[in-house]
Amino acid sequence: MKLKLERPEEMNREEFHIIAGLLQEAADRGYKVTVWDSAYDEYADKVVHRSTDYLKVFEAMHSGESATLEFFDGKIGFGTAIILWGERDTIISDYTDIPEISSLVETAEAA
Repeated sequence: MKLKLERPEEMNREEFHIIAGLLQEAADRGYKVTVWDSAYDEYADKVVHRSTDYLKVFEAMHSGESATLEFFDGKIGFGTAIILWGERDTIISDYTDIPEISSLVETAEAA
């Protein structure tokens, strides 16, 4: 199913394209996503928990300067991706170095 995400006016087109691709790929694989409202653990609050409502995930993740996405296959959390808004070349600034997450990121960045 094709996600119907709309780019907020303040969001760079390239950033939107990458993040929409990342969420589309996660949806296609049936992953659930938790959104933490910061890239920095000591300040992060969980704002969306294990959701497949990707519109809700998208809205929650761009409410601040950064976000951490945690991906789940069923009840098993298996990796994260850190999003830094305003960093066009490195919007996905870091991620868990495992094949499942690496391929999510590579697919999103190549789209």
